[in-house]
Amino acid sequence: MQSTSIALRHASDLTASIKLILTTCSSSEAEKIVAMLSELAKVIAQEKQLLEEFYDLFQTIGVFEVQERSVKCNLVQLEGWQQKYQLQQFLLPEITS
Repeated sequence: MQSTSIALRHASDLTASIKLILTTCSSSEAEKIVAMLSELAKVIAQEKQLLEEFYDLFQTIGVFEVQERSVKCNLVQLEGWQQKYQLQQFLLPEITS
């Protein structure tokens, strides 16, 4: 919550600074700045989208890691059962003889 408040305060300060710059610039300079800010806004929107995609992929990777660990554990357990079964099969004829 505190980081959100800081981010909003920073954005507000930045907006005030931009307004001050635009009011002190000539119209041609202001138009250039507006064009650059517009381009910056597009880049930020694309970056946000990519970060959201990254976050989704990161979550998916986390799920896959948990599933992989589960499969490995199940495999170790299965191998243990197989060894136990093979040992029983090996020892069973000796016991019945």
